[in-house]
Amino acid sequence: MGHLRGFIFFFILCQVLLVSKNLDVQIETPYAILINAKTGKVLFDKRGNESVYPGSTTKIASALYVLRHASDKIDDVVVCSENALRVVSEEVKAEKIDLLPPYILESDGTSYNLRRKEKISVKELLHGALIASGNDASNVLAEYVCGDIEAFVTDMNKMIEELGCRKTHFCNPHGLFHPDHKTTPYDMAILAKEALKYPLFKEIVKLPTYKRSKTNGNQLVRPESKNFYPYAIGVKTGYTKKAKYNLVAAADNGVRELVVALHKSPTSNQRFQDAIALFEAAFNEKEEERLLFLKEETLFKKRIEGAKTELEAILKEDYFIKFFSSEEEDVIAKIEWQEVSLPVEKGKVVAFLSLYTKKEGRFLTTKELHAKNRVSKKLSLLILENCKLYFPYAIFFILLAIASLFVRKEKAE
Repeated sequence: MGHLRGFIFFFILCQVLLVSKNLDVQIETPYAILINAKTGKVLFDKRGNESVYPGSTTKIASALYVLRHASDKIDDVVVCSENALRVVSEEVKAEKIDLLPPYILESDGTSYNLRRKEKISVKELLHGALIASGNDASNVLAEYVCGDIEAFVTDMNKMIEELGCRKTHFCNPHGLFHPDHKTTPYDMAILAKEALKYPLFKEIVKLPTYKRSKTNGNQLVRPESKNFYPYAIGVKTGYTKKAKYNLVAAADNGVRELVVALHKSPTSNQRFQDAIALFEAAFNEKEEERLLFLKEETLFKKRIEGAKTELEAILKEDYFIKFFSSEEEDVIAKIEWQEVSLPVEKGKVVAFLSLYTKKEGRFLTTKELHAKNRVSKKLSLLILENCKLYFPYAIFFILLAIASLFVRKEKAE
C-alpha cells in the first residue's frame, strides 16, 4: 500500500517533429551512401539502395564473420590447402561459370602469394585479406573457420541477413566476379559499421601498408598519398572490371564516426576524392541546439494509491536536444515513473523524461523529474495505520482491565 509498483510508461502526447536535411555534396561516383557509424543514421544517399557488384569490399563481411564467430581462433596456425588456392584464368572462369565453384581464384586477381601447405596464422590471414586484399587469404580463412568454403559463404549470408542487409547475397568470401554476387552501398556501410565494433578490425584497416602487401591499398590512410585524409581510419577498397572502383571507408574527427560506401567510381582516384568530400561536408556541419521543454511549463502528474494529493513532477532546468542537421530525427518523449513510498519529499527524483527516436526507438537522452511538493498519506489511511499499529496494545489494556475487575470482584466477595 502506498507504492507505485515497477515502472509505468506512457507517451507524452506532444511529439517533436524534426526533418533531417541530406548533405548537399556533388560527387562523381554514381552509387554512394554516408552513415553515422554509431547510430546508422543516413547523412547522404545517392542511389544507395540499388544493386552493385562489391568487388573486394566483400572481404569486410568475411572478416566480420571471422571476428564474430571465430574470435577464439585468431592465434591459430592454418595450413593452406590446395583447394583454397585453386586458380584458373579469368577467361576460363567466365566460360565455365556454372561448373566451377564461385570461390575459385583467378590468375590475375590480387593475391597474398600463399603457397600450398604453407603455415600461417588466422590473424596474419586477416591482414592479408583486408590490407593486401588477398583473395587467396580470404579462401584459406573461410575454409579453416568453417571447414568448407561454401559452408562459410552460406553462414556468412545468414549473418548478413540477420544484420538487416536484405539486398546482399555473396557467392564467395573475396569478391571476384559472379553474376549473383551483389550488394548495395547501404548494406556495405552497415557491414562496415558492425565490423568497426571490433578493435582488431579497426587496428588492421587503419594500417597504411603491410609488409607482404604489393597492393596500392587504401590511400586515405597513407601519409605519402595525395589522397591522404587525416581523419580516416581505413576499411577496404575493391575493384573488378565489372564492379569498377569501390571503396568502403571510415573517418573519425573525435565528435562523429562516419562510414561511406562508394561503388562504381570511374577511376581509382575519384573514389577517394568523393569520400573526402563527403567526410568534409559532414565534419563541417555545426551542431545545433533546440529547446524541447521549458522547466516553468513542464508538469506531470501521477495518482498514488493512498496519497492525500497527486504526485507532481517538474524539471529542474530547461530541456535541450543537440543535433546535426543531416541527422535530425523525429523524437518522442516518454515519462518513466520510479517506484516511490509515501510520504514523498519535495525535490525527490520520482521520474525520468527520456527522448527516443520515433522510427527506431533508439534512446537519445534523459532528464530527472523531481517532486514539486511533499506528498503525504491520506488522513484516513494514517488513522487506519495507527489503529493497526496500536491495536495490540489496546487489546492488552482491555484484557488487563477485565482481569482487574475480576480480581476486585473476588476480593469484594
